[in-house]
Amino acid sequence: MEIRHIALLLGLSTLGLSTLALPALASEHTWTPPESDCGTLLLDLGARSDDAFRFGTLAGQSEGSGGFGLLDLLLCRLTAPKQSNYWRLQAQDLGGPQPQTELSFGRAGRWRIETGGGRISSGRSTVTTPMRTVSDGSQGLPAAWVPGTTTSAMRELLPSLVPVQIERERERARLAGSVVLGPLWQIDARYRQEHTRGRQPFGGAVGSTGGNVRAIVLALPIDQRTRNADLGLVHAGPRLQVRAGLLLSNYDNAIDSYRWQNPFAGVGGWASAANSPALMQAQPSPDNRFQQISLSAGNSLSPSLRLNGDVAFGQMRQSQAFLPYTKVPALLAALSVPLPRPDLDGRIDTRLLALKLAARPDGPWQWDARFRFDDRDNRTPSSVYRYIGGDSTLQDTGADSSRLRINLSPSFRQRDLALAAGYRPSRAFGIDVELSDIDISRTGSARSNSDEQRLGLKLKHRPSDALDLGLRAARAQRDGSTYLGSRDFIDSHSPEYIATVPGGFENLPGLRQYHLADRQRSELGAFAQWRPKALTALGLNYSLLHDDYRMSEFGLTDSRIRSLQLDLSQGFGEAIWLHAYAGREWLNADQAGRAFLGGPNRPIQSVDPARNWFVSHRDSVDSLGLGLAYRTAGSPLTLRFDLSRSDAQGAIDVLTGSALSSAPLPDTRARLTRADLGFDYSVRSGLQLGLHYRLERFDSADYAFDGTAPNTLANVILLGDESPDYRAQAWWLRVVYRFE
Repeated sequence: MEIRHIALLLGLSTLGLSTLALPALASEHTWTPPESDCGTLLLDLGARSDDAFRFGTLAGQSEGSGGFGLLDLLLCRLTAPKQSNYWRLQAQDLGGPQPQTELSFGRAGRWRIETGGGRISSGRSTVTTPMRTVSDGSQGLPAAWVPGTTTSAMRELLPSLVPVQIERERERARLAGSVVLGPLWQIDARYRQEHTRGRQPFGGAVGSTGGNVRAIVLALPIDQRTRNADLGLVHAGPRLQVRAGLLLSNYDNAIDSYRWQNPFAGVGGWASAANSPALMQAQPSPDNRFQQISLSAGNSLSPSLRLNGDVAFGQMRQSQAFLPYTKVPALLAALSVPLPRPDLDGRIDTRLLALKLAARPDGPWQWDARFRFDDRDNRTPSSVYRYIGGDSTLQDTGADSSRLRINLSPSFRQRDLALAAGYRPSRAFGIDVELSDIDISRTGSARSNSDEQRLGLKLKHRPSDALDLGLRAARAQRDGSTYLGSRDFIDSHSPEYIATVPGGFENLPGLRQYHLADRQRSELGAFAQWRPKALTALGLNYSLLHDDYRMSEFGLTDSRIRSLQLDLSQGFGEAIWLHAYAGREWLNADQAGRAFLGGPNRPIQSVDPARNWFVSHRDSVDSLGLGLAYRTAGSPLTLRFDLSRSDAQGAIDVLTGSALSSAPLPDTRARLTRADLGFDYSVRSGLQLGLHYRLERFDSADYAFDGTAPNTLANVILLGDESPDYRAQAWWLRVVYRFE
């Protein structure tokens, strides 16, 4: 077939068409370089090992050895000075677990349509469970099941285990188009859909009454679909650009409830009807929808001064029908107070306003001022719910019941102000300074108001043509209104119940949530790029992010993240290129708390410093990479080798007061090694053959996963080792055919 390489107009080949580029739609046709790979067919045929890949294009392949075929294709017919029709088709990894396709066509300067899609896999892992999927979709126990109050008493637990695969697979599709109505007007539309299916772990709790909680980790199906549609009318004048838009979003969960048989025998506090094999029930994420209208505008007030603005109004709704308080017939029959309403009737109204005034004069100075207002008004009605704790108790209708809940409807409002200035007297030097203030107001929160000021500085300097230097530093301080850690607890329970709680609190007084607590943040970054020779380049990067919660006696008190990376690129003549990198990340955090019991001991123990505990997390990640490539001009042979290794290590140190006891926790370690090597040989013009190999190896030492069995814990049935070591390998023959 004949493929003609001709240019597209600026902006037509991308999905998001900039309003600043719109005037070019009516301009004369301009040439751009043709796509050198247009008219290419790439086929990979090979086989893989029993272990499954977790990353890259092979992640999600079916387990078990066998062949696979990956097909890439790129075809196009672009525009010419005398012909404005064009089309372009690209496909990647067809036949594999994660295929992608893109198709675009249209008439330059008139209209365009783009469509595409693909599939992404999280990677597969095999776990074990005693549960079987019943015809109605619920999870049932095997026929010979023997319940117990703990996993050690379930003698049929291990013999009844069956394998189940855990995987999240997302299928994406999109459709976009635009029509030019005239020299200054355009309509654009976009539709996007994401469908997530597979299985995921889900914790099914039974008997959530004090210390009597039992649970089983289930491998339950997921079937969720998100649809977004965006319609816009665009005006692009020489000075004024405006876009009016309508956004619609809908989330649909095809699974309305999870149901499973209780594998535990009754324990103290349970009603006998809740004992195994009673059917439990929980509701996954509910359906919801969002709609928003928006207006965006930009106006050049002068050649050096521009004003941009955005305003939007939206509404979130959630009205999926509630499940009943319990699925256990005897407990349901004993209910005396029904659900207060059939559904949540959730509603949040949103408002957004953003303004930016930017000056870019001819001199070395430039500046901009920004304002942003984000408001989320939660209008969901509050009601009193007298729920059944863990599907295991009779309904308690007393005013002082601990199982009486009032749903909260927290709202959120954020206001941002920022001023920035830059000075660039030459291409060799530049400095930028920014000052910002963030004010946040919340309802139904432990802290009603918080305010954060931030000062940032950026420097760039080029002492010579061979050296580039840069520095970034920032300092931020957050504080706010009086912190009331028990506010959520008090507002969501009845005053009669609060009066029965010794001390009147649920969590530890003084405990601070890190996203609300007073915080002092320090940021530092530096880079250097050195090119001593034409074929040599060295790069060095360092960054630091330090959060100091000095006003927090309990909770997260300190967090420090540092990283250092060195990059090298070296050419040996024109045939061989070496690329290498080495880096390390340090992730450190400190936490503090105080252990106390409930009941009458609560007020006494909560103020006893002998019950304090401190935890220090010290984690590091080492990364190494090496790549070699061989290719000479005119040579039919190309060689490639890539090797990377990531090594994560973690240590947890625990210190407790004299009233508590603790034992050392084992260190953790996880290592991922990946290798790719192969060669390609041009048999003749347009035909290339190659042979390639890929290795992916994961090894870990983590007490939270390694060696865990379904009966490792007494009160929880686990899925076993959810992160096993593996060694995945694949080889394939590659055929590349280019035609015109």
